[in-house]
Amino acid sequence: MKNTNIRVIIPAYNSNKTIEDCVFAIHNSICGYNSYEIIIVDNGLNTNLKYLLEEYSVKIIKATEKHSAAYVRNIGAEGFSNGILIFIDSDVVIEKECIEVLVSPIIAGLASATIGNYSKNVDMLNFAQKYKQLYINYIYSKENTDIKKVKTRTVVRDFVFLNSRIVVRDFKIV
Repeated sequence: MKNTNIRVIIPAYNSNKTIEDCVFAIHNSICGYNSYEIIIVDNGLNTNLKYLLEEYSVKIIKATEKHSAAYVRNIGAEGFSNGILIFIDSDVVIEKECIEVLVSPIIAGLASATIGNYSKNVDMLNFAQKYKQLYINYIYSKENTDIKKVKTRTVVRDFVFLNSRIVVRDFKIV
């Protein structure tokens, strides 16, 4: 068992159909760590969260009103100061090795942060979601590491900096 302190935060909005698969996959992926917690931040339209997740060791926090996913991620991160934060959307089912792949470079001191890659499994997605997932997978899986670095920096810079201030923007594909 590994002793790294990990908190997985899942913003949940209208997640009754996907949350159980998401949490099940996280539990399967994080089982090699003995110090972790999974926080579900209920952001609304989740009528059965407590019932759906009663067999899992999770903490459910109810947001006081509907907010952006970024805002509720911050609610889930509140009070956590020593370890690794992982943010996973409620409609994402991670692969078994996902947590290990994400945290290993941080634990080894090789990175301060990591980002997950989308898989090629797009069977249940609509057209726009399929396009986005396959495009991101294609960019991150290129053999040329210079392309990976440039594309990653570009994505992060465009996402994090706007008018010389740090912002978090939520993108929703309808």
